[in-house]
Amino acid sequence: MTLVEMADQVLIREDSDAATLVADKLLHDGVDVKTGHKAVSFASFTDEQGQQIQHAELEDRHGNIVTVEFDAVMVALGRVANVKGFGLEELGITTTERGTVEVNAYLQTQYPNIFAVGDVAGPFQLTHAAAHQLVCGGERFVWYIQEIQSRLLRITCSNVHGT
Repeated sequence: MTLVEMADQVLIREDSDAATLVADKLLHDGVDVKTGHKAVSFASFTDEQGQQIQHAELEDRHGNIVTVEFDAVMVALGRVANVKGFGLEELGITTTERGTVEVNAYLQTQYPNIFAVGDVAGPFQLTHAAAHQLVCGGERFVWYIQEIQSRLLRITCSNVHGT
C-alpha cells in the first residue's frame, strides 16, 4: 500500500509531532508513505505474460517522477466548502483563504442575522464538528430571534393612541 500526500506531512491540519507519530506507525505497518508527491497520471499496460499492469506516476516537489504499481486507487482530495450559487457573493459575505464563510465565535457572518455552520464555516470539515456547530449555531440563532422579538412592540388595542 502506498499513501501519497502532496504536503510535507500526513494529516496536514495536525501538529507535526502527531503527524510524524502517525506516519511512523504507517511505515511500521508496511505502508509506503510518500509525502511531497502528487499523482500526475494513471495508466495500464499488458506485460509480456499478458497480465494487465496498472501504475501511477508520482511527481515529487523537485519534478522527479516515481512509478508505483497498484491494484486499486482511493482518491481523497479533501473537502471544499460549497459556497457558490446561494447569493453570498451578491451580499458580500466574506470568505476565508480556504474558501469557507468567515464567521465569528457565534457562527455569525458579518451580518448578525446570517449564520453559517458545518463545512461552509470550517475550520474542521468533519461530520461530528458540523453536527456540533449545528446545535450551537441553532441555539444562537434562536437566541438572536428572541432578542429581536423582545425589542418589538406588540400592537394591541390597549397601546394604540386614541382607543
